[in-house]
Amino acid sequence: MGSAEKYLMMEEEIEIGQAQPPVRALLRYDTSVMIRECKLLNEKAIVKGEIVLNAVYNTENDKLQSVHSVLPFSQLVEIPGAGEQCGCDADVTVCSSELTPRTGVGGEIRSFSFSAKLSVCANAYCEKEIEAVLDAYSRRRDLEINSSELNIRRVCQKLSETCQSKV
Repeated sequence: MGSAEKYLMMEEEIEIGQAQPPVRALLRYDTSVMIRECKLLNEKAIVKGEIVLNAVYNTENDKLQSVHSVLPFSQLVEIPGAGEQCGCDADVTVCSSELTPRTGVGGEIRSFSFSAKLSVCANAYCEKEIEAVLDAYSRRRDLEINSSELNIRRVCQKLSETCQSKV
C-alpha cells in the first residue's frame, strides 16, 4: 500500500536515585528501541514505543553503578491512501543519541541529560484475494497471454525480543 518515514527528536532529564552514589564519570551507555503499537487511523500510522537506556558510571569511591531508564515515545506518520482496514508495521532506528552527566545545585552529578534522534518508518499493507489462472490451454482458440508485474507484500510474523545483561 505504502510507506513513509519521519524523524523524531527526544530530550529527557534522567535522575539517578537518592540511594545511588553520585556520578564521577560516565563509562558507557547503550540504547535500544521497542515498538509497542502500530495502528492506522485516517491515513496516518500511529507508532508507539519505548527507548530503553542502560548506562554504567563510576562513583567517587571507584565503584561501578548502573542506571536503567525506559522512555516512551509516540509518532504520527502520514501514509496517503492507507485506510483503517489495512494493517501496518513499523521500524524505528536510533540515528544518534547522547547521554551527558549534569551537575546539580550541590555540585554533585545526580542526573543525566539524554537526547536522541529516531527514524520512524511505517509501512501499510492491505490483504486482498486475487484470482490465479489454473489452466490456460485451449484447443479451440488461440491463446493470448497478458502479464503484468504484481508487488505482493505480506507480514508473516512480527518479532519483538528483549535481551538483558547485568553489569
